[in-house]
Parts: sequence; C-alpha cells; structure tokens
Amino acid sequence: MITQNVDNLHRKAGQQSLTEIHGNTRWLRCVDCGMRWPVEEFTVDLEALPPRCTQRGCDGVVKGDGVMFGE
Repeated sequence: MITQNVDNLHRKAGQQSLTEIHGNTRWLRCVDCGMRWPVEEFTVDLEALPPRCTQRGCDGVVKGDGVMFGE
C-alpha cells in the first residue's frame, strides 16, 4: 500500500507492506544516511543540539521523518 498519511494509522491497523511517501510523525530520520528510528527509541540530549546520527561514521543531523516543504 502507498499512502500520503503521516499519522501511523495504517501501521496501527496492521498494514505490513506500506510505503509512506511523506514520512511518519512517529519516526526520526538522519538527513545524511537515511537511517530511521521510532521516536521512543532515540534519546535526544538537550545539551547537544541538533541531535546527531548514531550510526558509525555518519554524525548527520536527525530530524522528524515527515517530509517538509522544499525537501
């Protein structure tokens, strides 16, 4: 299934095969390597902003997974 929804409702309903073309507000994404994490599994250190990717050698900025205007 392909969806433009960013609210995670398709996943909650049990959809297994899903392409979210505008991202998902319950996930975070590295802008450099594309690694994704569920929001609740990524710790943000408020003393070291912006959050950085934890993948070996990346160190890219981590942002919400939703696609913003101009991306």
